Amino acid sequence: MNAAAKDENTVIWFFKAGLAYLVVTLVLGALMITGKGYSIFGPQGAKAAHIHAGVLGFVTNIIIGSMYQIVPTMTGTRLYGGRLASKQFYLFNLGVLGLFLAQLTLTGTLRTGFQTIFGITILFASILFAFIVFKTIAESRSKIKPVSLLFFKAATIFLIAGETLGILTVIFPKVFSNMLLAKTAHAHLGILGFITMTIFGAEYQMFPMLTLKKLKSEQWAKINFWTFTVGVAGFFLGLMLTSGLLMAVFAALLVVSTLLFLVNMWQTIQGVKWAGLDVSVKYLLAGQGFLFLTVGAGMLMTLPGRLSTYSWVWTHTHLGLLGFVLLTIIGAMYHLVPMLVWMEKYGPKMGKEKVPNIQDLFSKRLAHIILYASLISILGMASGMLLGNPVVLQASGITMAATATVFTIDMFRVMK
Repeated sequence: MNAAAKDENTVIWFFKAGLAYLVVTLVLGALMITGKGYSIFGPQGAKAAHIHAGVLGFVTNIIIGSMYQIVPTMTGTRLYGGRLASKQFYLFNLGVLGLFLAQLTLTGTLRTGFQTIFGITILFASILFAFIVFKTIAESRSKIKPVSLLFFKAATIFLIAGETLGILTVIFPKVFSNMLLAKTAHAHLGILGFITMTIFGAEYQMFPMLTLKKLKSEQWAKINFWTFTVGVAGFFLGLMLTSGLLMAVFAALLVVSTLLFLVNMWQTIQGVKWAGLDVSVKYLLAGQGFLFLTVGAGMLMTLPGRLSTYSWVWTHTHLGLLGFVLLTIIGAMYHLVPMLVWMEKYGPKMGKEKVPNIQDLFSKRLAHIILYASLISILGMASGMLLGNPVVLQASGITMAATATVFTIDMFRVMK
């Protein structure tokens, strides 16, 4: 097996691990909304394990694998470190699995100790990931520096900062007890600083390529990068200092920056009909729509009154994580996974024998069914949360878990 094929295999490992955690996350979530998850594992254990299985196990595994594929492609060089990426895979997933099990099954001092050990393991693996990405970018042979690389570098820094803060809040709970929003700051560094920054960077690369359109404005993309980076840093500072003024100012900057991203994307495909779009682009557009709803819900939560209640907080969170993040990742995987499999299995046979097209490796019909089932499920969950209707919430959550399981099985079938 040549070096390039080994790199592609490492990417596939990350994808498989991420998809496994996706099913675990949504099944645990479905158990929680029926009440069984809380009764089995306890309210705090189930909630923490559910969140970290989703954000670290699913999303971060997929992002790391995607960056290991996209960054070398964009820089025109090999992934730095050879087998270092595969070692990072094992280290990272050892930490994630250990953290998940500790949060799900342990309590008290024992839980704190193991959370610390596995949290540090994840942090070391993430530092290694950042090192590989930065070194790969540094060895670029291309004179063109895509704006996406700026987003990726900033995202890895926010990832490490968020994980460091998370570990510190576990080790020194008394120190952070007076910082009421420290855990919220930890969450926003991960979701805004790492995940959203990565998605923005990836979409600036993938969206024009998949739509066969030139990006509306490269300059807008650069403005988006700087305003969003400053917005995340400032909002984090506001949360740590519990400063309403700082939070308001930088939240407004984040909203403006996000809207600039959305306008740039939507102007890029102006005039293109939905039916003519690649299925991956349909997922990306659906994710962008939910991003808009997430921003809107966040803005409404700043108003006084009932809109800042628990149900609104979780509606806002799930619109972002399921609607924006999950649908975007599914769309990206419908592009990346078949491409990687085709390159490994059929690339060497090109010109020697008949080979299938990349899109022949998966079912477009099933991809569309998963998309529309996901849209209905996510909107149903949001409605159930806002209306306080447990029947709608439970039915939608179970449907979402089943839909994600079907998607996972389809991806494993393609990767076999």
